[in-house]
Amino acid sequence: MRRSLIPLLRCPLCRRGALIPEATESRRIEFGPLTCEACHHGFPVAEGVVDLGPRDVAPHHALARRAFESTAFARSWRRVVRPALLALGGGRGFGLEDEAALVRGLLNEPQGPILDVGCGTGALLRALSRRTELPPLIGLDVSRAMLEEALNYSREEGVPLSLVRAEAPALPFHDGALGGVAGAAMVGVRMADRWPP
Repeated sequence: MRRSLIPLLRCPLCRRGALIPEATESRRIEFGPLTCEACHHGFPVAEGVVDLGPRDVAPHHALARRAFESTAFARSWRRVVRPALLALGGGRGFGLEDEAALVRGLLNEPQGPILDVGCGTGALLRALSRRTELPPLIGLDVSRAMLEEALNYSREEGVPLSLVRAEAPALPFHDGALGGVAGAAMVGVRMADRWPP
């Protein structure tokens, strides 16, 4: 996680405190806890992923969450599961570059960091990162397995990602901290039958 993005985060428990990293001068925070300045709760950071997610799975989320937490599911997401879901949503494929172009157009000229909610394996983030004039990009997902795959792909492609494990809709960001929010996978499912025009 880029150190410059940490001040945008707020404690997901008390919803008011800023998260403070351990004292370090590096530009990226790879390991160590972030501590809420208000309630003093600590949150782990491992391999650059800030973990603000729930510790337990709610019973009504158990089946879906188990699927998304599966390493096999996460590894098959990009090549098998996602294309199948997009085809179901619109009857024809919706390419990543088309999706990135749609999101870029919808975001217009954001004045702050862009958050991809439900970033999965980070494919959209990596596609958006090719446009250098965009502000910093942050990926958020509740699935550890998906974020691990996002890390693996980002290392292979040499694209450092800022990733946060947390649940939507209660986003762990201070009000007004973001320049734009995308939920591109759902946009892709809903727009596949209309895009490209």
